[in-house]
Amino acid sequence: MKLRLISKLLFCMFLLPGILQAQGMTAEQILKRVDQVEKYDHAIAFMEQTITTSGGDKRLLKIKSWSVNTGDKQLAIYTYPKRIKGVKILMLNDGDDIWSYSPRTRRIRHLASHAKKQKVMGSDFTYEDMGGGKMSEKYTGKLLGEEDFEDVSCYVLDMVPTPKGPSYERIIAWIGKHDFVARKIDYFEKGDKKPFKTLFLRDVQNKSGHLVPMEMVMKNHEDGGTTKNLTLEIDFNTPIKADRFKSNRLNR
Repeated sequence: MKLRLISKLLFCMFLLPGILQAQGMTAEQILKRVDQVEKYDHAIAFMEQTITTSGGDKRLLKIKSWSVNTGDKQLAIYTYPKRIKGVKILMLNDGDDIWSYSPRTRRIRHLASHAKKQKVMGSDFTYEDMGGGKMSEKYTGKLLGEEDFEDVSCYVLDMVPTPKGPSYERIIAWIGKHDFVARKIDYFEKGDKKPFKTLFLRDVQNKSGHLVPMEMVMKNHEDGGTTKNLTLEIDFNTPIKADRFKSNRLNR
């Protein structure tokens, strides 16, 4: 009996640290760590976006972007294909204020607030998906537990948007335990038991001290479409002039 009791005590002693580590962080603390990892002052990136329809048709878009203060201000210019070359999208105030410019019409347009829910250039990403801001201010929720996703040990969080957050009913996010980089996000609309779309974040690389998922894939479960964003280059070291983000300069 004594040997069995000692064995159980030893087993519990080895198991307890792992249990305490798993239960040691709240969802709020995890999201704040995510904010720390995602934080940057300025970034210039070159990206390729491939939009695949449910029928298998593909469209390739190329984009150059500038952003500051972790996406508080963002400017994207489409450089390919020819028919949309020069189209610009400016997002201010963490994506709450959106402007667009078309070289065909030479018009600068301010998009209405409900436009945040619209798809960007026919992709499976909406404007609010691309907006900046802190995760800890956009969402609140609870830690469901831990789970491996694509060989990465993750925290699994069930979260609902705050008044500052997006329009989704809720999301479930898989956050890497060791680097606090999101690896997968399920999006739910009101009344949904299954996600209507899922974001996969892969190929995490260290770029000048910043951890960046170089591949982002949004899968739309409703219409079968998929959009893949590949970051080809990203520069966190070159400062960006403030006047680049002025809406009245989009036609220059």
